[in-house]
Amino acid sequence: MNIKILFDKKIPSRKFASGWGFSALIDDHVLFDTGCDGKRLLKNMDEMKIDFKKIEAVVISHNHWDHWGGLKELLKMRSGIQLWVGREGFEKSRFIKSLPAGNMICYPGASSVVSDHVYSTGEIEGRYMFKKMPEQSLILKTSRGLTIVTGCAHPGIVKILETVRERFKENIYLVLGGFHLFGKRRKTIDVIVRRFKELGVENVAPCHCSGKTALNMFHKAYGNNFMDLKVGDSFEV
Repeated sequence: MNIKILFDKKIPSRKFASGWGFSALIDDHVLFDTGCDGKRLLKNMDEMKIDFKKIEAVVISHNHWDHWGGLKELLKMRSGIQLWVGREGFEKSRFIKSLPAGNMICYPGASSVVSDHVYSTGEIEGRYMFKKMPEQSLILKTSRGLTIVTGCAHPGIVKILETVRERFKENIYLVLGGFHLFGKRRKTIDVIVRRFKELGVENVAPCHCSGKTALNMFHKAYGNNFMDLKVGDSFEV
């Protein structure tokens, strides 16, 4: 399975647009999150020569602007998609009601099938700024094991991994996306890194809100199994 990084703050050159938020494309047809800005997202897609007409499903991890901000611009270009959003996080939101008609709104349960070998965790309970912030992540089942793609990991990155291991009972090949460790103490991050190792996580690719300290600590712990991803990167799992 192929993964392309479409949106993040790290870019290889000025031909790409940078911004706060995250977006990744799975096998050219499942889009996970849309970053904070649609015009910048579409610019990056154009630079990567991605055909947005092939996108069949968009999965939005949680109800924060930097993960759904690019969706409206995308839907102007591509209608008739499956839009996977959490029921608790989105069902009654003005944002959902403001989207163009002609798309199928899907509310995932635990381990819902989004596409072939692509699953949602369903909403896992989390909190942000003392408020409830449920969030879903993606699970890719490959011959090498599970790849877990996270948006911001508000429920806690370890809680997400433990939930996936409990449900699928398979080894975790790669954890990719926002780990929500920006501003955390080294002592806290060290416990999380050790838990990754205990859970048998083979490769890590912290992005977005993970923070420089966490990136450095994961890099030190994982060495060649650490992926320093940026917009424009494309790789196989």
